[in-house]
Amino acid sequence: MLHCGILLWKQKETEPVNPKWYQGFALVGVVLLWIVLSQQTDLYWSCRNEFGPGLVNWEFRAKMSLSLLWAGYGAMLLIIGFWKQLAVIRYMALGLFGLLLAKIFIVDMNTVKSVYRITAFLATGLTLVGVSYLYQFLKKKGFFDKLLAGQREEKRIVRAGCLIS
Repeated sequence: MLHCGILLWKQKETEPVNPKWYQGFALVGVVLLWIVLSQQTDLYWSCRNEFGPGLVNWEFRAKMSLSLLWAGYGAMLLIIGFWKQLAVIRYMALGLFGLLLAKIFIVDMNTVKSVYRITAFLATGLTLVGVSYLYQFLKKKGFFDKLLAGQREEKRIVRAGCLIS
């Protein structure tokens, strides 16, 4: 799916393509990759417990690994969204961070000691403050103004291409 989105995006250079097609394929690919990575992380710890020597707290490790995976994947999506100037990917990253926060507060905090809770809350707070400073820095540099101007130009070209054909 992600590959279909990339191919359609490259095709827009030769002939106009409705951006919703390649964005849709790319979004489905991003979501499917997130689901597969999440399942593989859980399956890794489950198999390591079942077929290995047996881990004392494998469920805790699986939950924490899943949280780290989601944080890394969200950060990667955010970086790609800024780099490729794709607002939809950035919004997906922010949504994933929101889902991660809900998971941390609802699921993970029930099973950990207070020292780990403090560390998790501190790391979460620092991450959110860092993302906030990044947005403010880019806003002051005019990044979003350039981004919006580029999107308006792209929509105008796509509409003109649809009118021609």
